[in-house]
Amino acid sequence: MISPEHNIIIRHGEILDASSVNKDVFIIHGSKSGDHTFRCVISRDQKTIVLYPDQPFGFDENVTVTVNAGLRTNNAGNIESYSFSFSTHREYSPEEKTYFKKMNTLSMEMEQPVNEQSANEPLKEPGDNEREISGSFTIITNTNPAPGDVFYDAWNGNFFGSTKFDGYNIITNDGDSVFASDKISTCFDFSINPDGYLSVYNSDKGGFDILDSNYTVIDTYYPGNGYSSDPHEFTRYANGNAFLVAEETHTVNMTQYGGSANATVMTTIIQEFDPDKNVIFEWRAWDHITIPESNQNLAFSYVDLVHTNSIELDVDGNIIESNRHLDQVNKIDINTGDFIWRLGGVMNQFTFIGDDERFKYQHDARRLANGNITVFDDGNTHVPAHSAAKEYQLDFDNMTATLVWKFQPLTYSGTNAYFYAMGSAQRLSNGNTLVCGGWDNSSNQSNIWEVTPDGEVVWEMALDNSKSLVGYRALKYTWIPCAPVNPNSVKAKNVTNTTAKIQWKAVSNAVSYDVQYRKQGSTNWLLKTSLTPAKNLKNLQPNKTYQYQVRAHCANGFAADWSPIKTFTTLPQRLLDDEDIVSFQLHPNPTDGALTIDLNLKQDQPVTFSVYDLSGKLVFTSTQQLSAGDQSLNFDMSALTSAVYLAEVKTQSGNQTIKFVKE
Repeated sequence: MISPEHNIIIRHGEILDASSVNKDVFIIHGSKSGDHTFRCVISRDQKTIVLYPDQPFGFDENVTVTVNAGLRTNNAGNIESYSFSFSTHREYSPEEKTYFKKMNTLSMEMEQPVNEQSANEPLKEPGDNEREISGSFTIITNTNPAPGDVFYDAWNGNFFGSTKFDGYNIITNDGDSVFASDKISTCFDFSINPDGYLSVYNSDKGGFDILDSNYTVIDTYYPGNGYSSDPHEFTRYANGNAFLVAEETHTVNMTQYGGSANATVMTTIIQEFDPDKNVIFEWRAWDHITIPESNQNLAFSYVDLVHTNSIELDVDGNIIESNRHLDQVNKIDINTGDFIWRLGGVMNQFTFIGDDERFKYQHDARRLANGNITVFDDGNTHVPAHSAAKEYQLDFDNMTATLVWKFQPLTYSGTNAYFYAMGSAQRLSNGNTLVCGGWDNSSNQSNIWEVTPDGEVVWEMALDNSKSLVGYRALKYTWIPCAPVNPNSVKAKNVTNTTAKIQWKAVSNAVSYDVQYRKQGSTNWLLKTSLTPAKNLKNLQPNKTYQYQVRAHCANGFAADWSPIKTFTTLPQRLLDDEDIVSFQLHPNPTDGALTIDLNLKQDQPVTFSVYDLSGKLVFTSTQQLSAGDQSLNFDMSALTSAVYLAEVKTQSGNQTIKFVKE
């Protein structure tokens, strides 16, 4: 039941020799659609190959992908030929697709079982664009909480009504507004990403908006491979890779489980994107979870089978996820998708210690610095139902999960509070925990608390119950509202014996940049400023290693943190000062035609650019008279056949050659 719009993701696991990757290695054949032409991309991780068919596959057909011999790893290892196959889902009628969308919307909003009757109720339209925050909440307790600002979303939890308060916000501990968004119908997961940019799920778009430090939307992420959006989780890391949850819905014969022969079943998907938005990893719950594992009523006409509501990378690069409708937190292998361990639910592998009720219908599973796991236990099936933030210590030798900390929020009348959906628990740097209750219909309880390790409430906030306001998550950050320079984009280029060019990717909302550098071992930094994302360093000493880092200054008056320290080494003195150092960069590599050559010249002179095939035959050449300084040359290689070539730049003082791949 794969989407016909799917790409093909191939990851052997090791760094690949890019010169061995060409289209002739792969064959994609559909049983109905025949052989497929495709575009071939190597991700920036140099491990993952993505094939994009030029036309979608057929519905309900078998597709076979053959990988012929010829691929090599970077250490000269040969990858043997192999093949694999999959089948696409049948074509769904317009009525079925409309029903899928409507039921998914109900399930997303309610996070509750839904049935045919609720699906036939009309959806209420969002209101006008009035947006304010004053009066939407009350700070009840404020006694020495952790420093920082609280980020949260708020919207009408009375099903699909709309209020003037709906949106996402930042407030201080005292309740002063730092930021209140423009109005959107429903928003989820407002947070700061590890790369320094803000993100939020925008229900009006059905995707995750990326905002800079001036709160300007600069990008939007949508699921790949033909799947539907899901609001629960998005994270973009410092290396530019992003993770999100997506959804797929199918008509399934559920009679063996007491259900309908034409039940609608929705499951979730985890997708990883590289910085170029190629989907380079995909985990489908449908491939790894059996239907009876779900805690849902399988006799319903619509079943939200898994309901993945949080994902994050563990310290080893694998994924920890929370699956609400399995009562389970699990860890999956980032390469194979296989389970590494499963905590809770039908397939539980651990013995719970100190928590006989375990967690049920949970949200927001997070790995702490001490190795423990926190969750917000919604507790729908606890008797009586009650919700709590919990921390477990996992022992993988004895496979035990010991409850080591718990915060049970109370109602105003002193009973255990209950939130039937959503919620979060964030461990703060001072040891306190920020707890968001999530979705409730009670005017007898607050919504967000900050509590000490001893359980003392030092900050408490109640959303306006008269407007039925609820929030999916709340997070606290000590925030510098200026995104940092992407550390992977910071590079030293055109290094000579006395000069170097520091270059990086532009930061949205930046008005200037600082570059600081020093000889390795020195304690004194030299500071340079630039209005563009590049800076030339001069008067360096030959054969010396220099440290350098970059930061941005933004239009809102803030400065970002410095990028991590990197190094470069100047060339030896034996290269004379009046020599023109032959050094150039070539991109993109691989290329589908357009090729750019960047180089730096110390004097005006003719430069020859040539391309040779691997037999040594000259297939392209161009000579140009260039001026001293930084130069970029653009060439069209689309006429070349797909293969590996050698690019040569020749100046008055010598030449340099770089290998590149023409797709």
